[in-house]
Formats: sequence, structure tokens, C-alpha cells
Amino acid sequence: MTLPPSPDQKLGDAPFSDLMRVLLSQFKRLLADNGITLTADETIAVARAIADGTSHPKLRAIQTIMKSLVEESLTLIQDRWGFTFLQSLYASMDDLDSWETTAEFLEIANEKSNAELRVSAGSALLVAMGDLSFAPYLLDVIKYDNGVMDVDAMFAKRVLRHVSA
Repeated sequence: MTLPPSPDQKLGDAPFSDLMRVLLSQFKRLLADNGITLTADETIAVARAIADGTSHPKLRAIQTIMKSLVEESLTLIQDRWGFTFLQSLYASMDDLDSWETTAEFLEIANEKSNAELRVSAGSALLVAMGDLSFAPYLLDVIKYDNGVMDVDAMFAKRVLRHVSA
């Protein structure tokens, strides 16, 4: 019996433009909140432009917004919990002493995981768009993954492979 491919295996084999489309879709609301709306067709076109290293009228604005979102999340992680991005990935909720109730726990856990996801996925997009200053965060994701090959690590590996080819 053959097992169906896991999500990370699917990402490992998917066309690079499909990966970029998935990442862009994750930021659709945040991009719209910052004045960039993308239709389904535009998302595909921008993803192809990123994958092919070509231009698109919305690409520079997307890059500016993504950089701001990632930097904002890194600042939150540092200012709120005193962690680097990698330390935050390894930190459990027991390492955070700022919660007492279940509601506070859930709110902080959501805030922490959203910030980590924005850094991970946002850095993947930024590196794919040519901003290699965010590559260390992808290396952090891969280090944290420790060979488990979760989805975030697969995105990081595929992006780093793509830009180094």
C-alpha cells in the first residue's frame, strides 16, 4: 500500500510558482489592509513573476509591505518576549510568564504563532523576490525543523534552492 504524499512532499514537487501563489495567498488580507488587493489572476501572475524573476506592476509595493510586516513581527517577538526569531521558535508557552488565564494563554499563543508565521512565510517571499537579507530567517526555520520537514521548512528549502540555482 502506498501512502499519499505528505504536505511537505507535495511542496517539494510543486512548481515554484505554485509555492509563491500559496505564500501570497497567506498574506492576501494583510496586503489588502495595506492597499494592495490581488485578484486570483493577479496572484497567479505575481507568483509567476516572482518565480521567473520578472517584473510585475505590484511587485515592488508587495515587497515593501512584506518587509514591513516581517520587521514588525520581529520587533514584536523581541520587544514582547525578548527573543530572537530562532529563540521564539524554540520557546514554549511555559517560557512566557505573561499569562495567567486560559484566555490570556490562547491570545498570547496566537500572537506568537502569527508573528513566527509572518517571519517565516514573509521571509520566504522576500528572499524569492531577491532580498537575501531575510535568508537567515529561512535558515532558522530549517534549523528548528531538525529534519522533520514540516511545511514551513519545505518552503524555506525550496526558496533557498531556487535563489541559489
